[in-house]
Amino acid sequence: MNMPRLKFCLSSGSLLLANLLYFSSFALASETRLNDPIKFSGFGSLVLGTAFSDDLNYGFNINKKSEKYTDEWTAEPDSRLGLQMDVSISETTSLTIQGLFRESVDPELSWGVFNWQATDKLNLRLGKMQLPFYYYSDYAEVGYAYPWITAPNATYFVGIEGYTGINAIYDFSTQTVDHEFEFYYGNIEEDLYGEDSTKIKSDAWGAIYKPTWDRFTLRLSYHAAPQMDFLNPDADTLVSATQDLADLSLIPQSVADNTFFTDVDAWYAGLALKIDFDQFWIMAEHNQLGFDNLFPRFVRNSISAGYFVNDELQIFGLFGSEWDDWDTTGSDAINAAAQFLPSPLKEQTEYLAGEYFEQERGWKRESLSLGFRWDFMENMAFKGQYTHLEDRRIDKNNDFIRFSIDFVF
Repeated sequence: MNMPRLKFCLSSGSLLLANLLYFSSFALASETRLNDPIKFSGFGSLVLGTAFSDDLNYGFNINKKSEKYTDEWTAEPDSRLGLQMDVSISETTSLTIQGLFRESVDPELSWGVFNWQATDKLNLRLGKMQLPFYYYSDYAEVGYAYPWITAPNATYFVGIEGYTGINAIYDFSTQTVDHEFEFYYGNIEEDLYGEDSTKIKSDAWGAIYKPTWDRFTLRLSYHAAPQMDFLNPDADTLVSATQDLADLSLIPQSVADNTFFTDVDAWYAGLALKIDFDQFWIMAEHNQLGFDNLFPRFVRNSISAGYFVNDELQIFGLFGSEWDDWDTTGSDAINAAAQFLPSPLKEQTEYLAGEYFEQERGWKRESLSLGFRWDFMENMAFKGQYTHLEDRRIDKNNDFIRFSIDFVF
């Protein structure tokens, strides 16, 4: 059966909700007509939000930063729908395909995986998967899976989502501790933050260890991309300009040597802790991303706590901080040397230096959120979240309010 094509009109929350409900009912109806080997499921979030003013616009979606909230109500930045098909091949093998819909019906293939349960303790996956950077990486787009409207924006920040390769998960228990080891290797080829201006290409690998003891779950991870390429025409121009300035002895050669965007050695490290009590929970993450070129070391932190008022209602708070450890030597040298260049090369060099070098190191942004989650019916939750955001680089702040309906089926 051919699925009818619908056009999402995200300028209207009611039309988007109608589309979400349509796809949900289609998938549920399909599941009842198919035999057990093929099953459909999915998830969705209808998110309506606005900023209190137009002084500082911001997008909370971890991989679509260009979709920002302004002082007008909109459903575009965070609303999404995921459809998943699971095909059981044998008792130990299966195929999973998941598409993610945002502002149009053209889906993003977020998962396309062949699964093999090799033993009771070892699971192998081959295909396209999400990069396991974060505690909620596998279901970061599934709003129903966590209390917030979107995953914490401070610590879920890298700007690339998936890889194609192999993934192995091995779990076992020792007395009172459950252990889980995960390892992956694959290839990344994606647009940075979903925009076509910069494409990322690299091989990558990573290892994750997650022990759970009683109410405590710890997650440690390390990831590496030893030859990452940032493909961007402006970047190539900046590389040439800095070398020309070094040849003229206007900047140190070391600055030009550090200005490169191919074969970049990139690494990422993450630490997360979750504590679950009967009515109270705490969740904290600390992530770092570093490079061996002119890019900074990005340091991100978030801590959240929640309280269950009853079985259906919980309230929470969330704090996030972002630190950029930029080396300003290159920026200062290039901007000083640009004064000796003729126009328009002078203005172009200053612009590119401003794009690729930060003018100061230190705290970039801080955010504080308060919100609630109400599970008003089975597999469906209503959420509200207020966020105060301060951008220290430009000395601006704003407040945001969002409401969502999250569901799984």
